[in-house]
Amino acid sequence: MINYNYSEFDTPRPVLIKTLKRLIDDAMRTPINELCRRGDYSSPDSRYPQTKGEHIANAVTDLLITQSWVDGVDEPMLDDVLEVAIQLDGDVNQPEVWQELFEFLHKIQ
Repeated sequence: MINYNYSEFDTPRPVLIKTLKRLIDDAMRTPINELCRRGDYSSPDSRYPQTKGEHIANAVTDLLITQSWVDGVDEPMLDDVLEVAIQLDGDVNQPEVWQELFEFLHKIQ
């Protein structure tokens, strides 16, 4: 039977989980003030992301949002991680939201 929920661009779940855990672990090992630092976007040539926190938040968001199989029904935990990552991708200066992201490290399997 063909699974129409997956696209040819989907990452296999084990690879995605390994990558996601690596990103969250990297964030946990980074000082919170560095994670919360925003880039300087005053120049018209500025590109996002600039800071380590912005790179991590953007990477987690991109990793999850591009998967056709990550949704609130089949993968509620990953969908929750995506919601937190989207918050951080919009504004990294949220220490309490970073803590929420850290809590997922040992929960996701």
